[in-house]
Amino acid sequence: MLFYIWKNEKYKNINVDELSQIKIISLKNGNSNLMSLKKSSLIIYFSLNCEYCINEINSISLNVKNFNNVDILLVSSDSYENIVNFSTKFNNRKLNFIYDYSGEVKNILGVKNYPSIYIFSRNMKLVKFFKGETPINKILSEIPNE
Repeated sequence: MLFYIWKNEKYKNINVDELSQIKIISLKNGNSNLMSLKKSSLIIYFSLNCEYCINEINSISLNVKNFNNVDILLVSSDSYENIVNFSTKFNNRKLNFIYDYSGEVKNILGVKNYPSIYIFSRNMKLVKFFKGETPINKILSEIPNE
């Protein structure tokens, strides 16, 4: 399954089948696959050196109650230790911090800017892509009611 997003004046292929099979390290679930088929997914690819990313994650955390039927995946290729240290600031089980140790998620998504925000439906269709810090109400308005 291929989906396309508009990025840097050309389309970027996202192979969702490949994306769903990537092995990652979830701070919440240990080694696992990136996406589940049970819920829609909100993937935020971030860098700990990015002020906008930190703001976005803080906003998501403060509004997490509005993300009922969504898996929130906060993905980074920063060092595992730094992601663990950062994640301890958030005492919320809904936020799933992911260590993209191989950089495969970043490559498949074609991340060039931080944060990069992707919304996928439960059947793994790309619903929306946002580049940069995005207001929570805009993100929430794009999440499918499934």
